[in-house]
Amino acid sequence: MGKGTRNALIALTALIVLVCIYCLSFTFKVNSIEKKAVEMAEKSIKMENPATLYPDNQLSQFLYEDSIHQQRISLKNRYLDSIANEKVFLGSTYKSCKEQQLSLGLDLQGGMSVVLQVSLKELLVSLADNNKDANFRKALEVAEQKMITNNEDYITLFIKSFREISKDTKLSQLFATRNNKDVLTFESSDAAVEKYIRTQSGDAINRTYSIIQSRIDQFGTKQPTVTLEANKGRITVEIAGVDNPARVRKLLQATANLEFWECYRGGDLGKSINDANVALKNYLDNQKDLGKDSSAKVENPLNSILSNGNTDSASTNNPLGGKTDNKEKKDTSNSKKLEDFKNENPLMAVFNANIDNSGYFQKSPVIGYVNVLDTSKFTEYMNIPEVRGVFPKEVDFLFGAKPFMGSDKKTKFYEIYAIKRNTNNGKAPLDGSAVVQAGPDTDPQGRSTVGMKMNSVGARTWRELTRKNVGQCIAIVLDNQVYSAPNVENEIDGGSSSITGGFDAQEATDLANVLKTGKLPASARIIEEELVGASLGEGAIKAGLLSMVAAFLLIVVFMILFYSTSGVLAILVLLLNLLLLIGLMAGFGSTLTLPGIAGIVLTLGMAVDANVIIYERIKEELRDGKGLRVAVEEGFKHSLSAILDGNITTFLTAAILFAVGIGPVKGFAVTLMIGIATTLFTAVLITKMIVDARMEKGKELAYFTPFTKNFLQGINFDFIGKRKITYAISTVIIIAGFASFFTRGFELGIDFKGGREYKVRFENKVNTSEVRDELTKVLGSGTIVKQFGSENQVKITTSYLITKTGKEVDGLVDNAVYKGLAKYIPNTSFENFKRVNVMSSTKVDPTITGDFKRSSTWATILSLVGIFIYILIRFRKYGYSVGAIAATAHDAFVVIALFSMLHGILPFAMEVDQTFIAAILTIIGYSINDTVIIFDRLREYLGMRPNADMKDTMNAAINSTLSRTFNTAFTVFIVVLILFLFGGPVLKGFSFAMLIGVVVGCYSSVFIASPIMYDLDKSHDKTHHLASTTKTVATKKK
Repeated sequence: MGKGTRNALIALTALIVLVCIYCLSFTFKVNSIEKKAVEMAEKSIKMENPATLYPDNQLSQFLYEDSIHQQRISLKNRYLDSIANEKVFLGSTYKSCKEQQLSLGLDLQGGMSVVLQVSLKELLVSLADNNKDANFRKALEVAEQKMITNNEDYITLFIKSFREISKDTKLSQLFATRNNKDVLTFESSDAAVEKYIRTQSGDAINRTYSIIQSRIDQFGTKQPTVTLEANKGRITVEIAGVDNPARVRKLLQATANLEFWECYRGGDLGKSINDANVALKNYLDNQKDLGKDSSAKVENPLNSILSNGNTDSASTNNPLGGKTDNKEKKDTSNSKKLEDFKNENPLMAVFNANIDNSGYFQKSPVIGYVNVLDTSKFTEYMNIPEVRGVFPKEVDFLFGAKPFMGSDKKTKFYEIYAIKRNTNNGKAPLDGSAVVQAGPDTDPQGRSTVGMKMNSVGARTWRELTRKNVGQCIAIVLDNQVYSAPNVENEIDGGSSSITGGFDAQEATDLANVLKTGKLPASARIIEEELVGASLGEGAIKAGLLSMVAAFLLIVVFMILFYSTSGVLAILVLLLNLLLLIGLMAGFGSTLTLPGIAGIVLTLGMAVDANVIIYERIKEELRDGKGLRVAVEEGFKHSLSAILDGNITTFLTAAILFAVGIGPVKGFAVTLMIGIATTLFTAVLITKMIVDARMEKGKELAYFTPFTKNFLQGINFDFIGKRKITYAISTVIIIAGFASFFTRGFELGIDFKGGREYKVRFENKVNTSEVRDELTKVLGSGTIVKQFGSENQVKITTSYLITKTGKEVDGLVDNAVYKGLAKYIPNTSFENFKRVNVMSSTKVDPTITGDFKRSSTWATILSLVGIFIYILIRFRKYGYSVGAIAATAHDAFVVIALFSMLHGILPFAMEVDQTFIAAILTIIGYSINDTVIIFDRLREYLGMRPNADMKDTMNAAINSTLSRTFNTAFTVFIVVLILFLFGGPVLKGFSFAMLIGVVVGCYSSVFIASPIMYDLDKSHDKTHHLASTTKTVATKKK
């Protein structure tokens, strides 16, 4: 490597390292801030010794610890929310730093992941104006059934099904209704109707997505993630730290509820607000006197220890509806401390009245503002009977839909509206079903407005409602959130309205979408759910880190033992590789999951593989009598193609896995792809640069130790001659595998069969057979119970009620599991069972399992085809491609067969699920590595002696690369073995599959790929003889 090239590489490396450090610095800073918040919370909320408080009662001890832990988390989060918009690092706010940190997946931090399916069936029924046509209804059901096994979208399946059932009926006879007469007529073609349906379904899916986003934001969760898979009508929601999953389910699946309500202005309630403040003060004082309400203090419990000089958000203005006494205001603001004001005016501590500088309420439907941190406290206060009683009976306080930034540019607030629930039945005088059209518009002055049209029934109600409220406001409410409260200027007749309000174009579009929500109801149903407890997440982190450290230490020992000082260099480069890998993951905004940690561990082994290939080739060159400098140059030169081929094929399978994978499996694929890129950069370029620099300074590296100098050398085994024996062995395994497929089958995970899965922890160890018997009584046959990790933990799999779709079903199943386990959790309430004993739970609806099966099948096929094409391009003979594909398919089949044969026999779960598919694809990509090494050497030998005997040449290629084949497989084997031993029960199946794959991959490269390539080569039976022995051929290079 020339000096100029080396300097450029040094500069590039330094730049990449600096970028990675910069990206990781946000993670370090956020961790530092959060660690400080945790310490402060622990200092604020003391915890006594649980064993002293609850001797001989481990459950009570755990509940006490969990209660204190939850309180501390609450206070910590409150503090972090309070500094969200403060600049804390390099000019970035805490919120911005949080968004740039390397985030953890739910399997590492705990939380809830939900996949919702927007019901396009319900949407089509609505578009058809609830048409009762039997063929229409049947086509809907058939399309829903086909969704399980078909990859086409629901609209396509419905149209095909309807045409099969009712060939002579046009779609317009179903969908041309009075509500869309401006778009469709009975003469409209099927193509026009299909276009209309697709437009409306896409619109409904996007609106449902927006509504769910708003609901999650209102839920007050930490960094929620909501993503849309529009082509399938699916919405994925990930929420960290969920402590009430039932509430989340209810929140996500509730049908959008659009309503129009009369509302108060601030001045209408001024006296009531003042009276409520007094009533709340009296109530809190009474509670203190009774010693019942130590938690009702208004101030943030962390204020005394987390104070950072922020101004308090509480208003000190007098909130009376009339003009205030200036003297009294001056005395309040100047003479009393803020804390005294808050104690004397507890409602005003969390509620900022919307008043002007003179103390008058603004003429606005917004009566006040509440800090986003105080929403729960405000709601709690307003629900106290003594406080609620001072307001008019029909008043109901609602939050605005979106928070806004306060004048300090740090604090966010919600607007507070007061609507009039003054109807006899409690329902809104007008709801969203009346809206038939809505869209953004502009008035003659060019200002953004929203146009709205109602049906005939709604138009009559709207006329009456606006007639009664001329000069007043009507609130537009969706899901109990006020999106707008326009002023009524005059009675509106005919059902067509124009809503103004100082909107910009985007706000007008958003409001129009809200109004259209009531027109086309499309519910969202949970089809996949995973709930991970914090304790399971913490255990996963510990197991992952332990396996990573242990694997690294074993690699250090192996590399130094085998390669002396060059092994030390490989370890240093490996550390750089690790820094680049994690830094780039942070820079790309990747999420680190438990499979992602497995990907890092696997990257460690594969990164060392590249160094092993280079060092082994250098050793061969040195044994040929070449000088060190020449041997190094030749070693790097002849190793490059094998390294590139092996890593590119693995990268290809990882990319396919990323494209078709779901959830944490994607994290594994991303980690592996980034790891491959950093490995090629560090192991090839950086290693070569350092080696050249040391040699120029006369500092040579040793590439072997006395023990390993001639490791696996001098072997002259006839591998090709024994191929029929190895063919027979593999044939027997394949036959046994097929027999097992049809007799024993597989232990399918719920990813592929649907169902529910619970991971439950007990106080003492339990017998899984007895637990299964108890659960079968309530869940029915087919319930599976297996040990999960330690003897006091089990994994329960059941299909009980999995085909039922009611919103109450999840609760029914949870209760059934609770009853079935009652004898093992005495004196434990259902709530504590869910919070303490259930470490995680997962639900997969049968309708989504077809997607998993199809994506897994296509991923495997595409991986094999991709490798076939790549090998064909690289080696230009189909025999190489067929041999390579035969070997990789053989490896995958053996792993699958052994999982069929051994499930239920080995003491850990051997499920065929998404993680298992990830292992199979990784095996397919990785097992090609050793095959490529042999093929590269064979191509090299054939280039030297094109007329040599093919059998002798191939044996020479295999024998001369045995040390490389063994060492590359061994380095990966030991890191996967560490993952198997220390990676925790979640990764047992994955790591076991990889262990089998590495061993079988090494075997197939020698005994399957090469012999098949030999048998397919038409020249192998020609009687060409080498001029010297096979050993001589094996040692001669370019």
